[in-house]
Amino acid sequence: METLLCILIANICLNPLIFWLIVILVTAVIEGMTVSLTSIWFTLGALCAAIAYLCACSFTAQIVVFLVVSLLSLILSFKFRPIRNFLSHQVISTNYEASVGQTALVIKEVSSQPGAVVGQIKIKQQVWSAVARSKAGQIQCFAPGTLVKVVAIKGVHAIVDTLDDK
Repeated sequence: METLLCILIANICLNPLIFWLIVILVTAVIEGMTVSLTSIWFTLGALCAAIAYLCACSFTAQIVVFLVVSLLSLILSFKFRPIRNFLSHQVISTNYEASVGQTALVIKEVSSQPGAVVGQIKIKQQVWSAVARSKAGQIQCFAPGTLVKVVAIKGVHAIVDTLDDK
């Protein structure tokens, strides 16, 4: 086992291409096992260093290429992250945001009268506390079984209005 290790180390020292291929393989495997970018920069740096070897550059030059490319790719990936996030930004409504605009069924009377008992609605099999939206001082009231539209969420209450209201 020790002899095999010595032969491997000797081959790596004699042939930098093997060294860079091992670095590429190890960093690529590490990258593949993680969810976020962790070692892709070093994979790119090792690839460029291997190309530098094929261009007959010295091992010192290969190390410099590896470090410069790795650091530049690391810096550039963070510098352009806001641009990448902006270009790929897709808002997906979740939780309460997904309920706004939905049609709901009143299961306990909902009113906009101040001091009234908070009503309840059902949105996609979820029960929410609800109050009716006030309109120019008019009190709205929705009886159980009425279909309403969720227009906003305020705290833990859904604000509802008639379906035909824009």
